[in-house]
This record gives sequence, C-alpha cells and structure tokens, in this order.
Amino acid sequence: MAYGTLAINKALHKDWPWHVPFGGVPPPTRPEEYDFVLRESEHFKQRENALDAACGWRTDWHIFGQNFVYHYQIPMIAMDLNPEHLYKFDKTPNIVRMLGDICGMPFADYSFDVVFCFSTIEHLPSTYCSRALYELSRVCNNTLILTFDGANFEDILPILEVYGFDAGDRINQPGETLVTEKCEPVSYIIAERVECPT
Repeated sequence: MAYGTLAINKALHKDWPWHVPFGGVPPPTRPEEYDFVLRESEHFKQRENALDAACGWRTDWHIFGQNFVYHYQIPMIAMDLNPEHLYKFDKTPNIVRMLGDICGMPFADYSFDVVFCFSTIEHLPSTYCSRALYELSRVCNNTLILTFDGANFEDILPILEVYGFDAGDRINQPGETLVTEKCEPVSYIIAERVECPT
C-alpha cells in the first residue's frame, strides 16, 4: 500500500462516496480547525510520528500536514482514499502520502504517536463511523485528535472510551462557538490513550 501503488489500478479503487462537494471553495471552518489543532499540538511536540487520516483531496486547502511538519518537524503519513489526487500534492519533506481507507487502515496497532482526523466522521454512514473510530483508535499510541461538524458528540465519546482513550469534554474555541455554513457546531476532541485494550 505504498505511495501510488493502487493508483495505477483503477479497478481496485472506487471514489469516496460520502465526500461533500464544496465547488472548489474551502469549508469556512477549515482554516480555524487547522489553527486550533496546530496550537494544541504544542503540548505534544515531542512525539515521534503522526498520521493525518483521510487527509483530503484538495491541494490548495488540505494543508494541515505541510503546516504541522513545518512547525514541529515530526514525520507524517498523510493517507486518503482518492488515488488521483495523491499525485497532485507537491512532494514535501517528512510527509509520505499513502492510499488507504479510514475503515481499514494498512498500519499495525499503535503505529503513530498522534493521529489526526479532520471533518470526516460526520460524512460516514453510522455503520462505517464505528469502524472508522475503531481503526483510528487502533493505530494510535498516544493522542487522537478529531474534528467533526454536527455529529453526535455524546455517541462518539463512549466508543473512544471502550478503545482505551480519555476524550475529556467537548472543546470549543475561545469566543464564539465555531459553526459551519449550516450552523452546525464544530466539535474538537483531543483524546489521550489511558490504556491499551486487552
């Protein structure tokens, strides 16, 4: 599943069916989400590696990986399910781009010190949402950071707890609560692993 391996075989790939088309315009909350997470990342900048799961397909505004690696010099794997767009990103030192499905990631348990997943969970059907949360928890060794729009916050916390994480409370940005263009709240979860499931 290395960079581009599946991209040359279109029969192995189906376009991600749940993405939201924005007509080339970044979601209005995306810059704020990235800024918030970069600020919070200061607390765990000594980590050794990172994963940006479902990193996105737009080279002009899915820029979290570049910003994170630039600020903290931590190697990152940026994974997404859309092979055509993996090639469109500029090659960036310390970022390896991989083709992969958030519901079945090609990584061993506890592979990453920190795992990010931005605005993806809410786009998944409920059966896939649970699977994605399991996979995110499985590959994360220390800190799991999620952002999501309008999803049921209270449904996600118990799932993370089952997988050995303390997710704490819903985190709102200082000042006004951040909302999407549909007036849905944007939730941030910074979950720390407290135990490894047996």
